This record gives sequence, C-alpha cells and structure tokens, in this order.
Amino acid sequence: MTRVGNLVIHTAVLPSTIARHLNSPPTSIFYNPPMQLHYQILGDKTSAQTQPLILLHGLFGSGDNWGTVAKNFSQHYQVISVDLRNHGKSPHSDSQTYTEMADDLLKLCDTLCLDRIHLVGHSLGGKVAMQFATQFPDRLEKLIVVDMAIRAYPDAYTHMIDAMMAVDLSTMQSRGDVDKALLSKIPHAMVRQFLLMNLIKSDVNH
Repeated sequence: MTRVGNLVIHTAVLPSTIARHLNSPPTSIFYNPPMQLHYQILGDKTSAQTQPLILLHGLFGSGDNWGTVAKNFSQHYQVISVDLRNHGKSPHSDSQTYTEMADDLLKLCDTLCLDRIHLVGHSLGGKVAMQFATQFPDRLEKLIVVDMAIRAYPDAYTHMIDAMMAVDLSTMQSRGDVDKALLSKIPHAMVRQFLLMNLIKSDVNH
C-alpha cells in the first residue's frame, strides 16, 4: 500500500501472476531495437529514498492525458509522463508488441539513469506496465495498473485504426479536414477529437 497525500494506492498483483495471464502479441523473429521515447518531467529530482514515478497513457492517447494527475503527483515525486511508440511525439514503427514497448521503457530508464521506478499504466499503458514488470522486475519499485485487468479483451478498435490509416495526410490542410475524413467511419465527435490529439504537424508538412 502506498499513500500520496489523501490518496491510498493498493498494489497486490505479483509479476508471476501477470506473466501467466498477460495477453501479449507474439514476439517477432526479427529483433527491433528499442526506440527513444518522448517524455516530459515534472517535479524535482527525487532522492535515494523516493523513486521517480512514470506514467503510461492508454491506446490512442499521449503523456499529455496525465496533465492534472502528473501535476498533483509532482508535489511528492519526480513525475515522468511518457508517449509510447506510435503515440504523441514518440517515433513510429510498423511493429508494436508489448515486449518492444517494455524494451522502449527500459531504454528510457537507462537514458535517465533510473535504477528503480514507480510505474503507473492506464489501459494499453497498463499492459505495457505489466509486461515491464515481467521482463524487468528488478527495476520496479511499485506497479499501479488503471482500468486494465489481466485478461484478453475483444478487438474493438481495428475499425478506428483502419479509418486513420486510410486518411491521406498529404492532402489535409488542417485538423478540421482530417476530422471530416474520419466522420463516416468514426461518427462520435468526442472519439474523433481524442484521436486527433495525436496529430502533429511535422517538418515535411505531414
């Protein structure tokens, strides 16, 4: 149990339990080197007695989703909000397995010289956090999983991914244009607006 201000967090799942139930895509026979993830840091550098807190967002999100939560936790911890691969400002890859995303996170920890961390993951980030716990238990101080159980989930997002992949961004002039292109496949405006948070104009106008 961990207490942060008036908030009490219970962590009761052991890495061995996670390893038996985590539904991870098969590992590719080809080695894909870890990516350098984009991140933001809030709060002062932690002492040897207080480990940093890393926050992982959910599917289609980014580290910015943790804004208010990160600010509140930064009063007690150094907080690092991360963009997972293919999300936010992190690099893109054709491959996105939980093993690879856990490797990405380890690379970030090594880059920032973090020996042990408190790790919070929401939704997709929760599965990445559980995978990290099974691969690198010696780097983990506490594991906190939000809105993600240790079970397989039905596929409910493929149509959204297909809709986004079908958009020719080279012909789009604004977020409004992309929103209109997604309308027929994704009718809910709030869902489209959430997806568009990942749309960032690059140096080559894409």
